[in-house]
Amino acid sequence: MSLQISERRVDEVVVLELSGRLTLGPGCTTLDGRLQELVEAGSRAVLLHCGSLSALDSQGIKVLVTGTTRLQEKGGRLKFCCLPA
Repeated sequence: MSLQISERRVDEVVVLELSGRLTLGPGCTTLDGRLQELVEAGSRAVLLHCGSLSALDSQGIKVLVTGTTRLQEKGGRLKFCCLPA
């Protein structure tokens, strides 16, 4: 299953619920692009809900690190919840 992203806002926090595979390919490209758009739009608090991720590879980790760095450079934070074992 490819990556699915559901988005909602809770006060000032953008919550991205991820399900499927965050692996090399379109899923990583989509998430990276969305995180970049959020930073450029001024979002400074992003939470990734990862409870429904079925796979994560090195490219997916790269996207998470890049997103974290972008937000930190703008004074924001990227946090994670419900990480699968």
